[in-house]
Amino acid sequence: MKKFLIIIILICPLLLFAGKRRYVVLEKGMTLWRISKNYKVPVWKLKKINKIRDTSKLKTGKKIYLSYPHNTIEKPVKLNIKLNKPVNGIILNNFNEGKNLIQCNGIEYQTEKGAKIRSALSGTVKFTGMLRGYGKVVIIQYSNNISTIYAYLNKIIVAQGQKVDKNQAIGFAGKSNFADTYALHFELLRNGKPINPKWYF
Repeated sequence: MKKFLIIIILICPLLLFAGKRRYVVLEKGMTLWRISKNYKVPVWKLKKINKIRDTSKLKTGKKIYLSYPHNTIEKPVKLNIKLNKPVNGIILNNFNEGKNLIQCNGIEYQTEKGAKIRSALSGTVKFTGMLRGYGKVVIIQYSNNISTIYAYLNKIIVAQGQKVDKNQAIGFAGKSNFADTYALHFELLRNGKPINPKWYF
């Protein structure tokens, strides 16, 4: 039972971010009413979250948050860790950025077919399997409050409960949900909340 609860705690933040857009970028002709209808968030709540008083003054390109944007740790946190780069490739999205109207809660790399995905830290595999929006996923726990997430995998070569070393291969890159390219979505979490990984490479 304890093991099951640990896995649920680790996975819940990922399910939240995978299944729900954090914000939309206002395009020409788009209205707050339309966003409200499409994403089932009341207009009054959108206005409150985004501190909007006059909807007529909204400009194209403005981010309209669908929920309060305070779920990520944006300030540097002192952690005694040194991450290994999980894959060779170019960065598609950085932390708190994102294309396709999806906010990125980690770093997304574009890579090549067959590229090996490697563990950024040593630890224990707490979850392997499919998650909506993220495809095949591996979650590795480094300590009681630090874990790493690897998504968009084509193939997983580690098993739940397995001990892995830093830089050990855990799978192979697959295609992301939003582009016809091979990619890796990588996250670093402390107490279930995403932290910008770039501070620890």
